[in-house]
Amino acid sequence: MGKLSLDQGITDVPRLGIRLKGISLAADSDGKGIIKVNGQVKSGQGILRINGTVNLQSLEGWPIKIHVKGERFEAINIPEVWIKASSDLVIHLQGKKINVEGEVLIPEATIKPRNLSGAIPVSRDVVIMNDPGQDMHEEKWKNYTKINLILGENVRFNGFGLRGRITGNIMVVEEPDKVTTGLGELKILEGKYKAYGQRLKIEKGRLIFV
Repeated sequence: MGKLSLDQGITDVPRLGIRLKGISLAADSDGKGIIKVNGQVKSGQGILRINGTVNLQSLEGWPIKIHVKGERFEAINIPEVWIKASSDLVIHLQGKKINVEGEVLIPEATIKPRNLSGAIPVSRDVVIMNDPGQDMHEEKWKNYTKINLILGENVRFNGFGLRGRITGNIMVVEEPDKVTTGLGELKILEGKYKAYGQRLKIEKGRLIFV
């Protein structure tokens, strides 16, 4: 039996533009091959809590089950994207297989993509090769994802001539060696579109994923 803990940790994630604070993590072993894990982390005004188990059975691929529950957690804060998320996810890991199921609510977000109209495209002569250092016989991770993504009433988009609020929900499904798919509908509220010198008001906008 044993116990390991971390309390009041802080770290920056420059790529996402956020600071994780109040990091706490406790791992408690029952002496029978099961480790219970509990923890939490804060970002912005939100919090993310985790709890789960790690099974120390190497022949079974070290099975791990984690429940992740977040409340208005600031997930990204960079000039192009600012997102708060409330999540309720269950994650299973075993060997090279990962299964993620649950729901993610985006109550607030601001998305302002950069204008790439002046970017220089890659030449047709460029050929992208696999990393020569990567072992082609190495087993790849198999990712199974089924998440209901819900956009709240305060998700704002401003880019590519389109401006407005976007709401709705999409069921996102991902499986190994298959294209990621979505099922659901998004609605554009208070939308305006600018193109070819014209300013258009979107009275009814729908994006349907089937």
